[in-house]
Amino acid sequence: MSEHYIEFRGVYKAFEDLAVLEDVSFVVDRGETSVIMGRSGVGKSVTLKHILGFLKPDAGRVVVAGQDVTDWDEDQLQEILRR
Repeated sequence: MSEHYIEFRGVYKAFEDLAVLEDVSFVVDRGETSVIMGRSGVGKSVTLKHILGFLKPDAGRVVVAGQDVTDWDEDQLQEILRR
C-alpha cells in the first residue's frame, strides 16, 4: 500500500531493443495536478498507458489509488479505472 495516489518505482519499458522508460520514478498525491511533457518519442504516452494498465512494465512497480497494479489483470483494473 502506498500513501501516494500514483507512484512509479523504477519503471523500465522497452520495445524490441529500444528503451523508452529507464528507471522512471515519481509520485502524484491525491488532489495534486501534474504534467508530463517533452518532445515526441520520450515516453509520455507510454507512461500514461502504464497508469491506465494498458501496458505492463518490464521492470519496476506501478501504484494507482494506493494499490500496486503492476501485475493486475484487466478485470482487476476495471475497478481502479471506474474511479
